[in-house]
Amino acid sequence: MAQTFRPDHVNYAFLQNQDRHVHVHVIPRYATCRNVAGEDFVDRAYPDHYAVGSPDRTLRPMVFAGIADTLPRIVGYEE
Repeated sequence: MAQTFRPDHVNYAFLQNQDRHVHVHVIPRYATCRNVAGEDFVDRAYPDHYAVGSPDRTLRPMVFAGIADTLPRIVGYEE
């Protein structure tokens, strides 16, 4: 993610409740607008704490696919 999207900062949240797994949030933060797959992404709260509960943003399937295509493939990873 760092090499592909070049965030200015990254917030991490590691959560584990009673289950035997860890839930991880990785939130890239940006000081300036980024354009990926023709879509502008603005981190309006930067550098303050990201807004939990901010409005959802639904991406068009072609934009979502464009973002996924920019990520490098992880060797040995299978879904």
